[in-house]
Amino acid sequence: MPDDDARVRIQEALRGREPVLWAGQPDPALRWRRGDAACTAMGVVFCGFISFWLTTALRAGAPWFFAVFGCVFAAVGLWLLVGRWFHRAARARRTYYGLTAGRAVVVVGHSVTEHSFPVASSTVRRSRDGRHVDILFGPESVAGRGLVIGGNTGAEWLLRATYTNAFYDVTDVDAVLSALDRIRRPAGTAG
Repeated sequence: MPDDDARVRIQEALRGREPVLWAGQPDPALRWRRGDAACTAMGVVFCGFISFWLTTALRAGAPWFFAVFGCVFAAVGLWLLVGRWFHRAARARRTYYGLTAGRAVVVVGHSVTEHSFPVASSTVRRSRDGRHVDILFGPESVAGRGLVIGGNTGAEWLLRATYTNAFYDVTDVDAVLSALDRIRRPAGTAG
């Protein structure tokens, strides 16, 4: 049933303009991805520094705003260590992907992003175990607040970056790649 729900959401986003060849959702399971090592390392550094900061400030009897300042950074560190995983899973549950003959569609909540074809330059990346695939329709790195980070780390929210130029963590590997091959194949050729 999830594929039927995805197909309905994509069809609604397209307002019935064209048939949907494939529709699906990202896997919301918590799993290690590219970019997670950097975010986790940053979280460890943030939390380590802030632990030192708060301990020193509280033992020295520093003014209250030193502790408040430290707590803000502690929240960022904890987000990078733990919170982003749950944010990414929650976002995956409200994200839908679709392919038509003319475009790739990403629906996140009420936001719709369309990528027009041809997609000859799209990048397909399989997970090591072969059970997930990412399809990038543009550069994976996304800018936010002057910084550039890899897509789908769960930390995009912190930097106000976007990740809608790709299908991430698709488990329906054979079906999505088959639909992509049909789209890429020139009209009138067999295959």
